[in-house]
Amino acid sequence: MSNVSFAGLLRGALLCALAVVAWWPAASQAASRSPAETELLQVINDISRGDLDAASTRVAALLKAHPQYRLAQLVQADLLMAQARPLAGFGNGDAPRNERLMQLRDELLLRVRAARETPGPGKVPAFFVSLPPDLKHALMVDTERSRLYVFRNNNGTPELVADFYTTIGKAGADKLFEGDRRTPLGVYFVTGTRPKKSLTDFYGAGAFPLNYPNEWDKLMGRAGSGIWIHGVPSDTYARPPKDSDGCVVVSNPDLESISKFLQFGQTPVVIGRNLQWVPLADWQRDRAPLVARFKGWASDWEKGGEGVIRHYSRLALVDGKRYADWLTRFSAKDNEEARGVDEASVTLIRDPAMPHLFVVSFEQAGRGKQAGTKSRMRQYWLREGDDWRIIWQGQA
Repeated sequence: MSNVSFAGLLRGALLCALAVVAWWPAASQAASRSPAETELLQVINDISRGDLDAASTRVAALLKAHPQYRLAQLVQADLLMAQARPLAGFGNGDAPRNERLMQLRDELLLRVRAARETPGPGKVPAFFVSLPPDLKHALMVDTERSRLYVFRNNNGTPELVADFYTTIGKAGADKLFEGDRRTPLGVYFVTGTRPKKSLTDFYGAGAFPLNYPNEWDKLMGRAGSGIWIHGVPSDTYARPPKDSDGCVVVSNPDLESISKFLQFGQTPVVIGRNLQWVPLADWQRDRAPLVARFKGWASDWEKGGEGVIRHYSRLALVDGKRYADWLTRFSAKDNEEARGVDEASVTLIRDPAMPHLFVVSFEQAGRGKQAGTKSRMRQYWLREGDDWRIIWQGQA
């Protein structure tokens, strides 16, 4: 068989597998991705151009560096198989079309789609409304794209710097209870680290727990625990798109890259479906009223007294107290115990699963009898009619 016909057969097989994705990604990419994924995408590009020698050389080098990379193994097998017989589709050996083969096909689809759909300059995620100066990065997971995005805090504006393929829950997203094998949707924070030496090989290079269930999850009756960002076993390079018990799973090299972006207790992780990116001007316009609403509360909070009550929902839970019980704390002496809000510490994020909810995290400094004390606070604001009001407030 000639190299030309060989190339045509394999190219046709891959195009069949990737029929739902516009072919090769645009030349300009705003974010960096792992070297292994970059090489795999280049192999696919070589095949699409009919340069099978380059593809074979490249995939062999990739597998030498990452011998457990099963998707690369399958591409290499197709390269070899196409020399002997026609291929009707990706992964078209003599083996039956089993579940594992379909998972690898889905993985390839998602990786190529991510390369094609990486937003260009001038677009930002709609959810990061306000980022404080001391927060260096923020994370976002798109469960439909199986993608984890990392943003640099560029003077308050989220700027995409890296993105990684990720695995989510076997049953998809929107976790409700323990053992449902779903990945939660919402706004979470990285609470700490579990080093590799403290875990079994199942978690690979380590793990970073998230605060699921968060306060809103608990209000909604959602349950479960142990939602982490973690790695993969040592005999695996990547897991299928839907293969975890609810955690966000990435390759071990990618986890090590992500670890450099984290600040424990501060780094937010937004998890949602088909997350929205908007032009910078639209983001600036839409964030202004939310920032102003929080600043209005902060001003009244610092003054003390009953003026602050107007910011709270009658259904609110504040410092563990129901609204009616919490009202009893307001008296003339509150002015002596007013608390200051460090505006430079404010993180404000819209919930991706509930457009009428936003989360605020900030540092609070005590005054009066509480002078010299500091605490990290969190609020959940819910839209009620035409206004936003606090539905939950307490220490983070």
